[in-house]
Amino acid sequence: MNVSSPHLPAVKVAVVSSYTVDLIVRDAAQQLKNSGSEVEWFVTPFGQYRQEILSNESALLKFQPNVILIALHGPELVENSLEISDLLMAASSRFATSTILVHNCALLLPLPMKFLEWNSDRSVRRAAAEVNVALSQLVSKLPNVHLLDLEELVSRYGAEKMYDARLYYLAKMQFSPFGTQAIATQLAWALLAIGGRRKKCLILDLDNTLWGGILGEDGVEHLRLSSDGEGKAFHDFQRHILALTTTGTILAICSKNDETPALQAMDSHPDMILRKEHFAAIRINWLDKSQNIRSIAEELNIGLDALVFLDDSPQERELVRIELPAVTVPDLPNDPSAYPAFLASLPYFETFSVTEEDASRRVMYAQERQRKEIQEGAKSVEEALMSLQIKVLVQSASAFTIPRIAQLTQKTNQFNLSTKRYTEAEIRALSSDPHCIVLCVSASDRLGDSGIVGVAILKTDTSPATIDTLLMSCRVLGRGIEQALVSVMQTIAQRHGTTTLAAEYVPTKKNGMVKKFLTENGFVSLNDQNKFVLEKSGEVPRWIKVQYEEF
Repeated sequence: MNVSSPHLPAVKVAVVSSYTVDLIVRDAAQQLKNSGSEVEWFVTPFGQYRQEILSNESALLKFQPNVILIALHGPELVENSLEISDLLMAASSRFATSTILVHNCALLLPLPMKFLEWNSDRSVRRAAAEVNVALSQLVSKLPNVHLLDLEELVSRYGAEKMYDARLYYLAKMQFSPFGTQAIATQLAWALLAIGGRRKKCLILDLDNTLWGGILGEDGVEHLRLSSDGEGKAFHDFQRHILALTTTGTILAICSKNDETPALQAMDSHPDMILRKEHFAAIRINWLDKSQNIRSIAEELNIGLDALVFLDDSPQERELVRIELPAVTVPDLPNDPSAYPAFLASLPYFETFSVTEEDASRRVMYAQERQRKEIQEGAKSVEEALMSLQIKVLVQSASAFTIPRIAQLTQKTNQFNLSTKRYTEAEIRALSSDPHCIVLCVSASDRLGDSGIVGVAILKTDTSPATIDTLLMSCRVLGRGIEQALVSVMQTIAQRHGTTTLAAEYVPTKKNGMVKKFLTENGFVSLNDQNKFVLEKSGEVPRWIKVQYEEF
């Protein structure tokens, strides 16, 4: 959702269903409102989902939703599985600019012949499982369709707790108040994930958080951390945290401890899953934790609102909440055995796709530390940049790069011309527009590959050509890559018959550096102070080698 960009319209969410979903929508709307998200809702009458999806005159089509939720009875998915598959393919095509969410098959009613289930060719539960596998295989081929795991919610909480027969027979509302709330929460989390509201960094305490016990008092040999017994909860907690890093979450440490023995414990303890190299920033000292967290945010060049802090101490948590209200500080359970499940319950790191950059982010941050060391040791910034041997590749959007392009539009705040947020479906639609060119920028140097770090969207049906989007990851700012991208865009504009570029800067609390960049790189302000035109040819910095397609 676009909470950082109030100039953008509310996200439009439609729900089509075979049962009454009004209470689910009500609860999800309240949760999203509490998170600061602007959402406009449209709910079709239950049972009308076929007509709404297929009709050329449907209210759903006229609504033009950004997101559609398709919520169907489990038995209906089983009985009409082929028809539903055809309907999903039609929906994917007809609503190509929408992100479509589909509840998978969950069975709520008890079955009269339980022993036959899984032991008979007529097993209803086996049929439901097969439907869910088929749905998963289908949506993997439909780039704008994702499954919401309703079956997992029912399995976790129990059908008896999720279902209310009285409500179903009276009002076609099959879920209990508890079930309604659980599904609404899942939907709200999904919409936040689609809108790029995912947190970037998990900051962790050490004593009684990553391991049991106090290192300075108990010694490393007496810490509660093991692959079995009492210390297994901490071991499993660390394993869960490590899994987050494979989807792009950055890890950091903020602990009141003596640094040398703490780092030695991390590297020497035989049951430690997380080692020093897994953390992008480390603050182990006796300073105030709020001060250390500010320092971590500055080092990683990310906003405080992108941080989640976990600490076993209620006092430390409350101090951080008071000093840094933008930081998310959940309450860890008092019982460490609940840590793994608690981490799994947090919505802050949810995502529907993992890019190559996500999977390798930890390595990229290690490379960034090396680059900073090179700059600090060089006689000048230019000397350091020359020594890096920077290469830049500018290419048009493809099926492979669209997820990362959408991700960057959703989460980049500092160097972002307009802060327009796009979903994958919307980027896909823009890239197929003959009057629009969607570009992504990849950067590498002698230390490694930084992946896709920048995005530009250029509208070529105007003169001058209009820059709809221009953004760059904060990790690579100051190396001249943004100048190289503007130079390539100018070349593209000239090939499309326009002589220059126009840009409208939309100011936010975080993107002031963009206006400074424009004024220092040949853009001249018009009567409207935030509208600019490029008046001179952009130059590629001499320390950068640029390669780009023939657009």
